[in-house]
Amino acid sequence: MPHPAPGLSAHTPGALGILVRTMNDLAEHALRALDAGRRKLIAHPLPALAGAGFACAALVVVTGGRIGASPSTVPLDGWLGLQPTERPGSTALLGSLMFGGIVALLLLWVVTVLLLHRRTYPPRTPWALAAVWGAPLALGPPVLSPDIYLNAGRGLLAARGFDPYRVGVNALGNIPLLNAVDPAWRSAPSTAGPLGTLLQHAVAFLGGDNAIGTVIGLRLIGVGAVIGIGLLAAELAGPLRSTGLGLTVLNPALLLLVVNGAHLDGVLGVLLLGALLASSQRRRVLAVVLVCAAAALKPVALVAVLAVLIAHATGRRDRVSWQIAARDGALAAVCLVGFTFAVPDGLGWVRNLPTVVREHLPFAPSSVLSEVIGPMVPSASFDDLQAGGRVTVVLAAVVIIAWLLATTRHRTLDRTVGYALLTAAVLAPVVYPWYLLWAVCCLAPAAVGIRRDWVVALSAVACVLTPSGFATATAEHVTLAALLLVGLALLPTLVTHSARRRRVSGV
Repeated sequence: MPHPAPGLSAHTPGALGILVRTMNDLAEHALRALDAGRRKLIAHPLPALAGAGFACAALVVVTGGRIGASPSTVPLDGWLGLQPTERPGSTALLGSLMFGGIVALLLLWVVTVLLLHRRTYPPRTPWALAAVWGAPLALGPPVLSPDIYLNAGRGLLAARGFDPYRVGVNALGNIPLLNAVDPAWRSAPSTAGPLGTLLQHAVAFLGGDNAIGTVIGLRLIGVGAVIGIGLLAAELAGPLRSTGLGLTVLNPALLLLVVNGAHLDGVLGVLLLGALLASSQRRRVLAVVLVCAAAALKPVALVAVLAVLIAHATGRRDRVSWQIAARDGALAAVCLVGFTFAVPDGLGWVRNLPTVVREHLPFAPSSVLSEVIGPMVPSASFDDLQAGGRVTVVLAAVVIIAWLLATTRHRTLDRTVGYALLTAAVLAPVVYPWYLLWAVCCLAPAAVGIRRDWVVALSAVACVLTPSGFATATAEHVTLAALLLVGLALLPTLVTHSARRRRVSGV
């Protein structure tokens, strides 16, 4: 009779059977738990989206704090220990993680906007998500732009008796804030409108003439601006309140550039949306005052002033009401003159406009055009090519904006203002990410269909246009790849919309 092999017993087959059955039961329970979790996630996705968005925003803040808003600046403060006193030797890995966090936040935002559009959620849902996503960005250091320090410096200039339209922040002397400002802008005078200068002065005054207090005040204004944009967007969105809120207060571009970066373009968005809402409610005097205040904050909004005046004068009639045009025109003139005298040298921004175009941004249409025509005119210098490209795009912008204003009666006022500001932003000699917010704030609340997709695309472009942490050549390649992906994602929508229009028109 054969003997069992060493280490085995006659009961081994039964033990193996029990072990197999136990493992099968555990696997079955695990699969059931996963399926239940999947169904729960599909039925209630918002907690997962909130947690994932918070994690992405925290990743952006932590890695961005290590990189710094600009490689040539020194942090003003350790900012809760997130900003080191010494820069890391290589930031490529940190830049990749930060850029990945921004892309992930954009994808989560797209999914959330689709959910808010397809399901019935109360307005408090996007507000709650915005609070969770925005908390790390509101508390952390600036990550995409050091302009918050430049604005703080100009506020301190005004508070200390200097004219920001005549001197740069280097007039403050050798203070820590100066090292946090981009060296290219330390000697540049201000190009903000008179209300922009007044706002910077007021924040510096309330901050106790202190750099850190002024920076915190500007951050609080950024947070308040996004809240104001959300409240006004909800009113303009009508029955689509949750979707309108999702496109604004949850928008990563607003969270990164207005909440975290504290750009005054957020305040501009509040004033423009307030003017659009007042005009829709036929409160025309208030609309004119608010849009003139927007122009006094950022002079680019002068095109919005013209759009509002024309819309009020034409209305839905086929003729111009010269009485309304004269009344609103006189009111606008009084407001603009009054706002100009709000600060000394209120028109100083006019002579400083050339300082805006001092930088070369490779993805600005003017730069692309100069690259295209360069081989055709080999004898032309770099400066000549840049000047030719900038003149060409500015002329194109003037023509397009003039056409939009002449055809105001054929579209809603928010679309006219949004398209005109988008033209001014994209066809400017230089294109900064926060310029795109001019159009996004106006178009987002009532955006449906393809316009909603365009708002999403513009917001994505604003987030990926200037990646941090990479070498210059690498940053350009990363930006180009991101822009191509945004374009490819938008392409199916454009094709579908074009086909639908052809079917409707019978062509």
